[in-house]
Amino acid sequence: MAHGLFQPTGGDEDIEDIGELYIKKLVSASLLQIDASSYSFNLKNSMTFKRLKMHDLVHELARLTMKESSKARSTVQLGQQQEASMEELASHKFNYLKVFNLEEMKFISLPDNCFPKMKKHLRYLNLKGCSSLKTLPNSICDLQNLQCLNLPKCYNLQELPKKMKNLISLQYFFLTTQVTSLSSMNIGHFRQLKFLFLWYCTKLVSVPSAVGRLTALKKLVIHWCFDLVNFEGEEEEEKKNVVAYSLNLQVLEINGSFKLEALPDWLYRATKLRYLRIWGGRMKSFPTCFPSDSLEELRIISCKFLTFLPINMDQFHNLQFLEIDDCPILSARYNKKTGLDLKKVAHIPYCEVSLFNF
Repeated sequence: MAHGLFQPTGGDEDIEDIGELYIKKLVSASLLQIDASSYSFNLKNSMTFKRLKMHDLVHELARLTMKESSKARSTVQLGQQQEASMEELASHKFNYLKVFNLEEMKFISLPDNCFPKMKKHLRYLNLKGCSSLKTLPNSICDLQNLQCLNLPKCYNLQELPKKMKNLISLQYFFLTTQVTSLSSMNIGHFRQLKFLFLWYCTKLVSVPSAVGRLTALKKLVIHWCFDLVNFEGEEEEEKKNVVAYSLNLQVLEINGSFKLEALPDWLYRATKLRYLRIWGGRMKSFPTCFPSDSLEELRIISCKFLTFLPINMDQFHNLQFLEIDDCPILSARYNKKTGLDLKKVAHIPYCEVSLFNF
């Protein structure tokens, strides 16, 4: 995607679906090999593998091709010595990069003068696993064509640049940070954002209400944000303009936020939501208005205070799978043996409700 190689076949076909088709064709031709040990989040409608290996012959061909190019545009992995890496970053040889891979590097900071040179071309920046990284240079905000910013496992990232709203082309954002609030990012400016993944943001207390205005967002995944308490409510002025914010959200997954008190109040506008998984939290009820037409899979785990499923549960005609586990009150209400509200979920083809003995 970063190199602009995917060609849409017409219609509203997602670029990600085209990419997946390309990858499957390369795998079937044995030009790429699936790494069986690679970790997968196993999200609904996502590929079941995460990492692939290139065949040795293909790799050699790619290497020779890149040697003939005068301007490096492909992935770069710097050396392991921090001193040498800093000198390389400040050089001009990376000016034409579209894909920049700095995964698991050991530096504490990045030179502020490296990203302005890349602002015209860079599409993909990978800083995954840079566990010593404490700050990002302000110049990262100059990357107005950046599509993917990958910052998971950056466990010591203490603050984010204040002008991140300038990343107007951002589509994929993976983040681990120690900040308590994301409000300084002005995330509402990420109009093209499709995938927001917050992973081990252990001090994060709230999610900005602006997330409910990201009309391009398809997947919102929040894993192990232990201090997360709430999704900020929308202001009255925002509520007046909700018609303009019809959401395309298809996947919402919240795991390990055991202090979470409620689901977002903008969820009723997610009329294309297909997959919802909640594991942990202090929620007592679902939002009063809840999208019923699109949901296909609902998993609720370890929500011990949740008393009811959505009140219009009998109208969830497309729901194919319901799982309730480690939720004593819900299990008592909807189990197949003694559940008083069993009839509201009887139409669901696959319904798995664990039975608790009180």
